[in-house]
Order: sequence, then structure tokens, then C-alpha cells
Amino acid sequence: MSPSDEHSGRTGQRPASRSSPSREEGDQVTDPRALSLWQKIRWLFFTPAPKTEEELEAEREKQREEQRQREEREAEERRREQELTEEQRAALEMARIRKRNLQILGCLLLATLAVSGTCYWRYVVTHVSERDIARCLTKFKEGDYPRAFKYCYKAREISNPEIKYNLAQMYETGRGVPPKLFDTATNRKAALKYYEEAAAGKLLKAQIKLGNDYMNGSAIAPQNDDLAVKWLRNAARNSHEDSTEKLVSLLLKQKKIPEAVEWLKELAAGHNADAAYQLAVIFSDGQDAKPDYDLSFRYCQQAARAGHPEAEHLLALMYESGLGVSQDYSQGFIFENRASAHGSVEATYQTAVMLENGIGTDIDLSRAREYYTLAAGKGNVDAQYRLGYFYENGLGVKKDYIQAMSWYTAAANRGHAGAMVALGRMNQNGLGTAVNPGEAFYWYKKATEEDPSPEAYFNLGMAYVKGIGTKADPKKAVEYFTQVAATGYAPAEYELGLIYYREEKFTQAASWFKKAMNRGHAFSAAYLGYMAAKGKGEPVSNYMAYFYFLVSNELYPDQTTRNNIQLIKNSLSKEQQNAAEIRAQKFIRQIRSMNSHPEHQHDISR
Repeated sequence: MSPSDEHSGRTGQRPASRSSPSREEGDQVTDPRALSLWQKIRWLFFTPAPKTEEELEAEREKQREEQRQREEREAEERRREQELTEEQRAALEMARIRKRNLQILGCLLLATLAVSGTCYWRYVVTHVSERDIARCLTKFKEGDYPRAFKYCYKAREISNPEIKYNLAQMYETGRGVPPKLFDTATNRKAALKYYEEAAAGKLLKAQIKLGNDYMNGSAIAPQNDDLAVKWLRNAARNSHEDSTEKLVSLLLKQKKIPEAVEWLKELAAGHNADAAYQLAVIFSDGQDAKPDYDLSFRYCQQAARAGHPEAEHLLALMYESGLGVSQDYSQGFIFENRASAHGSVEATYQTAVMLENGIGTDIDLSRAREYYTLAAGKGNVDAQYRLGYFYENGLGVKKDYIQAMSWYTAAANRGHAGAMVALGRMNQNGLGTAVNPGEAFYWYKKATEEDPSPEAYFNLGMAYVKGIGTKADPKKAVEYFTQVAATGYAPAEYELGLIYYREEKFTQAASWFKKAMNRGHAFSAAYLGYMAAKGKGEPVSNYMAYFYFLVSNELYPDQTTRNNIQLIKNSLSKEQQNAAEIRAQKFIRQIRSMNSHPEHQHDISR
């Protein structure tokens, strides 16, 4: 006995508080602080307080007394049984057997009830009834998502695509999902799984959902064109027009033209104007096949009849170019006008071009300006440039350099190189603004950076020739002119001739002048006439001088040139005059057959 037990025994009282956890006799005492939470609770509330030796001895005495009484009862029962007759003993035995059998039957009955109850409980929990399915669908429609999730989740193994779709939506949005099950990454995977199961069950809205998600990428489905095509194709087979259109766009992106064409034909057969227009474009461009302009024209007509503006514009271009139909500029103008009325900005611009040049209609500069204004207002940069040109030159409107500057600036700020050149010219000449050579040079240089066209480089070269906004640098000018002349740009060839002429390199000058003249450049022919008369760069020849002056005057009539013609003519015989005139006329016919329009001299080159 421990000292504490001895103390308790002496006083006859229990300890005021427990000092150790409940344990069997002989167990090692454990510090309660080392126990788990459940062991601490068990020790605190269910473990009796330690007993004194007197209490333990009293309990043992009580147990001995109970054992003695049991033994006495058993002895008494044996004595009585010995006093019974054989019949009484048999009856007693039967009674015992019946009691045992009743006990066994009761146990079997209780076991049967327990098993039946368990089975019924499992049946209630796992069995999906028609009522459960109805509740899943009804509660979801009512917006009672917690209950909807309960019944839909229970019915998740049922092959009902609507149930799968409802579950997918709840997992994706988190609505109705119990907090203990809520996990963003897990929910997204579950949502995608149930959407795919619903789509595989031929549920159209699930196929559309997956097709769109895979096409554009979403929280549950990364962007994947192949999977998008798969599900959009399924939706398209269910005659969903929007999915068919998206499917076509993906097929065209993947260069699967034949399949795209088949789907487009199906849409076009349903009077889909966009599809008919796309077919017209595919057949006119010859995508993945040889162009079929007849088929393109037919589909273009179909879309145009439905008022499709881009189809009307394409139909106009086909009439203008004679593709798939006989060339007819009047019909082209009619359809450009219709497309413009239906909102096609390109058609509005083209209508203005036709009115300006009298293509398929009479020249009407005033109406052309109106159409250019409409197209420019809708952001057509070419129309903005042409509108600036109209105001600069007073075409169809009173000349207004300030308006011209405004439209040129709008086009130039959007990268139109021609407008940049025009701004350079206006700043150089002080049109609509003060003379500003620096600004002129800026725009000339910017034009070459935006669009390395011959005209842009030519104007920059002229700036270096004349020192416009920069120091005059003939070598730099020659560099630019040579680069441009390589493209066959006559004004650059002429300017190279001038530079070499001023440097008295007459052979090189004559070579460049001849190249420019052969492209129809009048001033080059005039210089050649002067050089032939003086014997600079080639042998002296009044005959050749007369020929060159005749060509120059035909290309660009000028009083000085006419005076030179009369001066040289007097020194030639009648035969030489006739030969030179015949040669000049033949040359002019060749030039005009080569160029549908005479060469226009650029303002800065004059």
C-alpha cells in the first residue's frame, strides 16, 4: 500500500480528486497530461475514484456471500430434483428445452430483424427511385441547389444525361455542393467529367457547352481545337446552326477545307447567307482546289439575294472582273451601291471610285466625294486619303487645303504612306499650313518607314536633292533614286539623269533619260532632244533631236518644246522630217499600249 493509500485508510476518506487515470491492478501509473483527448475525457468522467482497503474488503465479502447463496440455491434445486418422480423430471426437462428453444427462436428473430433493417436502410440509401430522379430535376429548376445536389448525386450512376448536366453545373458553379465536399480543383474535374458524360449521352446543350469551352478555353476545360471540333461536330449533327458555324471556322483554321465545305453546303441549303458567302469566297479563292468561279458566282448570288453586304460587294467585283459571269460594269456598280446601302464600307469606297472614274456609271465627282465621306467616316483609310485629295484639288467640292490637311492627317496617323507623302508636299509648299520643310522631311521619311514604295523613296530622294528639311545631299539622293529606279519608276530615272547631267556625266545622264522616256516620261525626252542637238552624251543629230522633241510634245505638250521642234525642223530635209515623225508616232503608240494612262508627273519633280 502506498503512503497515500495508508493515509486514506487512516482517515477513512477518499482522496479529494483523482490523481491518476483508470487502470487495471498492476498497471503503471500514467501522467494524465500524456493521454489523448478521448482518454482524458474517459478518465475524467467515467473512471471511478480510487477505493480504500476497507471498501475493497467489503466488496470481496459481498462477492463471497453471493457465491455462497448461489451454491445453496443450486444444492436445493438438486435436492428437489432427486425427490421428483420420473414423470416430473421428464416434464421439467421438456420445460427447459422449450425455454431454450424459445430463447434461440428469439435470437434468430432479432437477428432477422437486424439484417432486414440493415438491408432496408441500405436500400433506402442506395436505391434510386423515379421520385428521386424527379426531385433532382425539379429542385434544380426551382433553384433549390442543396436538395438538387443531394438527389442528383444519389442518382449520378443513372444513365440520364439531364442528371449529369445538372451535377456538372453545380460542381462548376459550386452551388449546392456541401462544404465538406467543396474543393475548387476537384469540383472542376468533376464538372468536366459529368459534362462529358452528359454530352456522350447525346444531350445537345452539353455538347454545345463543351464545344464552346474547348474552343475558347474556360476554367474547367483548357483550349483544345481538336476536342472543340469533336463536340461541335456532335452538336452540328443535331442541327444546331451556331455550333455548325463555329465548327466551320475551326475546320477552316485547321485547313480541313473539304469537311468545312460540306457543312457550309448544309447551312447554305437552310438559307444561311453567311454560309453561302463563305462558299463563294472558298470557290473563288480556290482554297484546297482549283477555283470554280461559276459555283462561286452561284453561291454569291444566293447570299446577295438575302441582302448580305459582303456578298453583294463580292458579286459586284465578279461582274467588274468578269469572273463566273460576263463582265458588266453597270451591274457591278448596282451591286456596289446595294452593298454600300447595307453597310459594307469597302463597297462604299468602291462606289466612290467608280463614280470618280466613270466605271459602270457617269462621272460624278460630287457624289463620289459623298461616298468617300461616308467611307472615311467609318474608318476606311483609303477613303480618308482620297477625300484629302478631293479637297486639295477641288474635285466635287470647293478647294479647301485645311480640310485636305485634316483628312490626310487622319489617314497618315493610321499608316497610309500616300497620305504621309501628301502631308510632306503640303508642308513643303505651305498648303493649308505654314511652309514647314522640317515637317515635310519628317513625313517623307516616315512614308518610307511605313511603306517602302517607289513613290515614298522618290520623294525622300527629292528632299535630299533640294535640301527640304535637311541638308542637300546628292549622293544620298542618288542612293534612293537608284533603289527606286530598279523597280522601273520613271520619275526616279529622270531625276538620276538630271543629277548626272548637272555633274556633266552626259553618257550616264542619257542612259537614265532613255529609260525614263521608254516608260513615257515627257521631260526625259525633251532633255534627250537638247542633248542630241548639242552632242552631249551621244553624237550630234538634229534628226534624233527632232524625234525626241516630237515624243516629248506628244506626251506633255509644252510651248518651249514646240519652239524647239520648229527650230530643229528647219534644219532637216522633208524625208528626214517624215521619217522622224513616223518613228515618233510609232513610239507613242507603243507607250500608250504599254500604259493604259499617260505617265503623270509628280508635283515635286517639276
